Amino acid sequence: MANGYRTQSLCCLGARLSDSSSRPPGTLPFAGNGVWFLQPRHKLLDWFSQCERKTGFSTFEISVPSLPPGIVINDPKNVEHVLKNNDTFIKGDFFRLRSWDLFGNGIINADGGLWKVQRKAGLRFFSNANIKAFIDDVLPPLVQHTKTYLDQAEMSGRQVDLQATLLELTTRLMGNVAYDMDMPASLPFSKAFDFASGAIGDRFQNPFWKVKELVWGTPLRKAVREVKRFGDAIVLTAVGKRVPAENRSTGDGARRNRPLRSNLIDSLLDHIDDRSVVADAAMNYLSAGERSKSISNDSL
Repeated sequence: MANGYRTQSLCCLGARLSDSSSRPPGTLPFAGNGVWFLQPRHKLLDWFSQCERKTGFSTFEISVPSLPPGIVINDPKNVEHVLKNNDTFIKGDFFRLRSWDLFGNGIINADGGLWKVQRKAGLRFFSNANIKAFIDDVLPPLVQHTKTYLDQAEMSGRQVDLQATLLELTTRLMGNVAYDMDMPASLPFSKAFDFASGAIGDRFQNPFWKVKELVWGTPLRKAVREVKRFGDAIVLTAVGKRVPAENRSTGDGARRNRPLRSNLIDSLLDHIDDRSVVADAAMNYLSAGERSKSISNDSL
């Protein structure tokens, strides 16, 4: 949570409610809720949180002059219904146009069969056995390393950037469990992904994002190229490490020493033939981890 922001909320653009009274407090004539979309992202999230506290689990409509109409869903049951019925609640061109550069054919953009196969791969990865191995084997040493670093800083009286420390922890966790590699936040990829995902998010708030990026878009384009390069490298490395299917049940090969029965990249390769789609899917799942991290950091 970020300042009370509930992570089960879902905002769907391009939809309307039949009840015109289902609007958040403070909605203005003509301007609607546009003032909040001009604010920094953490203030926008705070506003969504305030709306939820006032409306409870009610679904309400938002309006911004530069964006399609949208609805905000707070009830977890309704959120689950939307997420499970992807054939009915598609992403649409508005969303895909803004997020395509970074997320490509990954699950964030995908609909229909492509969405289903990536979801199936993700569900297989998040099995009970893998979650148990993550809690028992993967998480403790990384948390202990972070704790030791913070203890040493306290003893020496050294100031610590807590957000940077948590970023290091969560990035390394994602690298270990998803890609079978140590992935410190200091990697050029980690910095590029963090920058690119933030810039892509800004596209949904700024109606003039195309004009802005014509002038100041070079850093974003460089960051996206770095992310794509790293995604392709992850897939290539994973393919080189893979054990033939007939040997997996016996524990032969490199998998023998892995705490997880299968990592995310292996699960994606088992379900998707196109390696470029696998790379996109891998970056999309990483984004889910990054968004959770940024929400946690915003609450500090």
